[in-house]
Amino acid sequence: MSNPEIEAALALERWEKMFPVKDERAQLASWDPPHFAPGLGLVAEFSLFEARTNRGPSGELVVVPLARMSEPARVLDELAATLEGLRSRGLASQLDAPIEATVGLAPARYDDPADPPTCIAHNYARDSAETWRDSEPTPLAVLAALARERISSPYEEEPAPLPVYAALAAMEWFEEADREALAEDPPAQRWLEADRIPTLGTFGPALPPGAGSIRVGSPDERVKAWKTQPPRVRTWIESAKRDCAEGRPAAALTFGLDLHWLGTEEHRDAALELLVMAYEKLGRRAHAETVKVHYAHRDLRSVGVFLQPGEEDGGP
Repeated sequence: MSNPEIEAALALERWEKMFPVKDERAQLASWDPPHFAPGLGLVAEFSLFEARTNRGPSGELVVVPLARMSEPARVLDELAATLEGLRSRGLASQLDAPIEATVGLAPARYDDPADPPTCIAHNYARDSAETWRDSEPTPLAVLAALARERISSPYEEEPAPLPVYAALAAMEWFEEADREALAEDPPAQRWLEADRIPTLGTFGPALPPGAGSIRVGSPDERVKAWKTQPPRVRTWIESAKRDCAEGRPAAALTFGLDLHWLGTEEHRDAALELLVMAYEKLGRRAHAETVKVHYAHRDLRSVGVFLQPGEEDGGP
């Protein structure tokens, strides 16, 4: 982020010269300059609103995508030309259109609470620690499926207790509303359809463009190396660290997840280092802080992560 053109793109002075764009009926504003979002590029919040009611579309949009981070000044000049065209045509006609269509920018999509959940996953936390994706798309649907499975299971000697029937009846009462809510706010397609790197014990991470790749084999091949080929895996780990430092955290995250799942004492320090550096490089600082707390207390039977007093604003 030391490129002077990028620093200029992030400056409030230039942004204030571009905004607001207004006419008698409407105004397009972006109050703060762009910020860098890992995996996306430079991102900013835009609002188009009717002058009388202050109502209209808004959203966070990618101002300079990663693929064009080498030419931010040119991209901002293109945006300025788009804004000038809007000013000359009038803004009011755009009040019913999505903000991304009006400004000609892609929406910023993150794998975080700003997006609808991608999927529901299960984890055997006290058994094999394996994680898998559920076929049902919502928590309520997953719980209802589990209740039905318990009631109809041919492997249970005792019939399901009455509370299971009661819970299923309650969840079925909400099923139609759950389906309607899912239709209005479907899973984030960006991550639902993304390629995932196969990782030990889980279906693996989906990473943003530019995060790199791994240059070693399948999870089965890697687990054999982790257990029996120390010189080889030391080379992998050092290579992953170098890639991560250069902005490609895919290998660091994959190897860190592998070693975390294996849970061996000899790889504990490497797993912690790889996971923390990968999550920080991806901008998932809360994940990195959780990993640190977990490893500080990993030998306990249960671990909870809580904010300390005074950390409500800006804490991990």
